[in-house]
Amino acid sequence: VGSSTAIWGINAQQQIYQRNSANTGWTNIPGALAQIAVGSDGDVWGINAQSNIYHYSASAGTFNQVTGQLAHITVGSAGTVYGLNSQGALYWYNPGLAAFVYIAGTIGLTQVSVGPGGDVWAVGAGGAYHYNMLTGNMDLTSSVITQVAEGYGASVFGLDASGNIYQWSATSATWVQLAGNLSSISAGAGGAVWGVNSAHQ
Repeated sequence: VGSSTAIWGINAQQQIYQRNSANTGWTNIPGALAQIAVGSDGDVWGINAQSNIYHYSASAGTFNQVTGQLAHITVGSAGTVYGLNSQGALYWYNPGLAAFVYIAGTIGLTQVSVGPGGDVWAVGAGGAYHYNMLTGNMDLTSSVITQVAEGYGASVFGLDASGNIYQWSATSATWVQLAGNLSSISAGAGGAVWGVNSAHQ
């Protein structure tokens, strides 16, 4: 889900579906994807079972292949598209080059999350990292965060291995623990935050 009008899914056969504008059903879109990601502005990207990258053309109604291979992709909006390859190296899609560009020094990352404004967070064996656009470095912010969700601005949340919940404080540059326990968490562009606990609630 990118927004209330940008809802996409894939089924067990890797067929692609888009929620129709009336929000009453699903429309099959040609192609096959193993993963799909949607930005807040409706920009849609995907990866197939062979790790090939595809970008959806709304005008043509088709997914077009983009050079390169990724194991994971995330979209904040058009121009803020990031992905990880099989070695956990971080790549950014450069619209001017029409190609994914390696972000130097990144390897071994397991998750990446990007907000619509282009703020990038990632998780690796060392903990949670924040991409510093001024220096081009991934700065380690915590050694205990194992999952991160970037919504927008101050809406950055994380979980540790025990499911404890944290929110990033830009003011103090620290993770502040919140009440509760979750197994997964997601943050939206408007600041909404949802999670699921170990009991699937």
